[in-house]
Amino acid sequence: MILQQPLRGACRFKWLALALLVVFAAAHASAATDDAEMDNAPETLAASTLTLGRLGGIVNWLLRAHNATRTLLRETRVKLAAETSRARAAEARLTPRWVANSINASCLGQISKEMRRSLAVELSLGQAMSAARAAFTETTGSLTSEVSRALASDASVQWDIEMEETRAVNIESSLSSSLSVEVSRATTTDVSLSTALTVETARASAVEQQLSSALQGEILRATTIDAALGQVFNSLSVCPANAVGAPNCKCDSGFTGTLTWTGNAWTGSCIAAPCPLNSNGAPSCQCNDGFVGALAWVGSAWAGVCSVAACPANSNGGPACTCNSGFTGALTWVGNAWTGTCAAAACPASSNGAPACVCNSGFLGTLTWSGSEWLGTCEQIPQLLHLSTGRTHTCGITAAGLVRCWGTNQYGEFGIGTTTSLISSSPVAAFPSVTNAVQVACGQGFTCVLLATGAMLCSGTNSHGQLGTGTQAPLSTPAQVTTGVTQISVGERHTCAVYTNGDMKCWGDNSISQLGLFNSYFSPSTAPLALYGVKQVSCGMYFTCALHTSGLVYCAGQYHAMGVGFNQIGNIGSDGSIACGGGHCCAIVASSNNAVKCWGNRYFGQLGDGTTGINDLVSFTAAPTPIASGVARITAGWLHSCAIETSGAVKCWGHNANGQLGVGSTDWKPLPTALAISGVKSIVAGPSSYHTCVVLLAGGFRCFGENAYGQLGVGLSVPSILSPTQIATVFI
Repeated sequence: MILQQPLRGACRFKWLALALLVVFAAAHASAATDDAEMDNAPETLAASTLTLGRLGGIVNWLLRAHNATRTLLRETRVKLAAETSRARAAEARLTPRWVANSINASCLGQISKEMRRSLAVELSLGQAMSAARAAFTETTGSLTSEVSRALASDASVQWDIEMEETRAVNIESSLSSSLSVEVSRATTTDVSLSTALTVETARASAVEQQLSSALQGEILRATTIDAALGQVFNSLSVCPANAVGAPNCKCDSGFTGTLTWTGNAWTGSCIAAPCPLNSNGAPSCQCNDGFVGALAWVGSAWAGVCSVAACPANSNGGPACTCNSGFTGALTWVGNAWTGTCAAAACPASSNGAPACVCNSGFLGTLTWSGSEWLGTCEQIPQLLHLSTGRTHTCGITAAGLVRCWGTNQYGEFGIGTTTSLISSSPVAAFPSVTNAVQVACGQGFTCVLLATGAMLCSGTNSHGQLGTGTQAPLSTPAQVTTGVTQISVGERHTCAVYTNGDMKCWGDNSISQLGLFNSYFSPSTAPLALYGVKQVSCGMYFTCALHTSGLVYCAGQYHAMGVGFNQIGNIGSDGSIACGGGHCCAIVASSNNAVKCWGNRYFGQLGDGTTGINDLVSFTAAPTPIASGVARITAGWLHSCAIETSGAVKCWGHNANGQLGVGSTDWKPLPTALAISGVKSIVAGPSSYHTCVVLLAGGFRCFGENAYGQLGVGLSVPSILSPTQIATVFI
């Protein structure tokens, strides 16, 4: 059907051109017959020339029609090729290749047959046109010759022009008749060709119907094959779990595994690939909270790293950032960064220094950061009025007049009603009935307390009558010994007191005349010693020294006994003070700008003269001056000495095997050595003690040295402390 109309028109043009050529040939033949007549007839020549011009125009028109027909045929071929290509494409999509090839072969056979017929017609037309052109060329040549001859003989044939015109009219009439006949014959031929074309069209329609039926059958077959192929494709298109890309299935992003096509299904599995370090969420891995980084799936593994994100200000602990100690706030991980802030938490009452809160000056306590708030309390440090150290225990007097002791209570020295071996590393309410104590003195296993009323109470061991009770029976409950007392002091096993009238009385051990008497006395009830106007008394381990109001110093006992009684050893001025230890004494010499002067045994460097290992006695007169001036307080232990300068600096010297000098080591120091402490109010070290304590201006105290019995107040976890340590206990 595609070729029907173009072929039909082409055939018409070709046959009409053929008819006209035939007419032209007949006319040319007739004109040739009359050549002899036309030699003498110019009119006939002119008429023939006109006729030839008309015929040339017809021939030109036929040539243009022929060219148009050829153009139409080319366009038809192009359309046919395009339709053929579309048909082939459609058939290729619907049918297997072998089916399409079969259909194409059948269709192309029919189409080729029609093309051959069309090409035969076109060839015939071409041959006719070639004959016409040749005839026209021949006729034109003849006419040209005839015109030349006619012109040459024009003068001779002028007389019969009219006759020739008549003959030309007749010839034209004859030619017209011939042309009519030829046109009729051409019409008849065209009808025949039209009839033939109709027949061919019918045959082409029949072929087209056959091809259409065959095509429908092939389409049905292709549909069936397509359904079968669809089932196979569907099986191919169903990938296993966690796989994509059918029909060429492969593991999805974030999954790894091996997939194999076994004929009608996929085998194998895809499992989530492990996420990189510090990430989670497989198969779609992302950095953990608190981590930042770029992760990308590359082929079969994750690429990239997750690094700890920076914590906000005042926080730490990345990747799980939390506010620093002393700071509070809510930190939240949002996407790839921390949000929120950390602000300094408020300090508890009586403390300051946020975010690192500490108790205020004059307050004591332990503050602990729980993670969201400060725990603990700061209680005001009691102002200690007095402090004293014995061999194995220490006692103090609070501003409220209460007695607190720590260390050992083996002999009842705490005065709490028991003589069992009680070791306490925290203050114990000693002498519980006392509420107005003003001074305490600790000896070897016993304690004496001076009340604001002037009464004196003692408790503990009493092997040499040192309690002053008139017997040698020990006491675990304090007993009042005497009254009217202003100052007390104890040695290893003896006791002395200064009374309001300036008298001084001593009792206890007198084995080395430390009492200045002939015999030992178990109570102060006897007559006072042959001293009056006494301002201060200080008991050494086995001797006693007293400061007279005149500034004179008198001593008796070990290293000083020259017969019976107290011997004058020197003058330090009425505003001076004395402190006696195990075998030496030191004094603040008020008359020498408060210089320190020490005398007695100097083997351990306790005199501060820079020497050690010399086992001799140094007299008061020859005593060195370890500190030349500016001393406010002085104390002496068993084998060491300490002083507080008016500047607040603390210096110690002498024996240091237990760290009693507080200088951070156990090295002996034969010269005064500064301690790393300031703000000291007073300092004490008893004649039998291996430790030292200081009272602070801000309240509380610090102790250092031996701690075998808990006498430092810091527990029993360490045998000794080498530098000043704050007692973390509040007195009640």
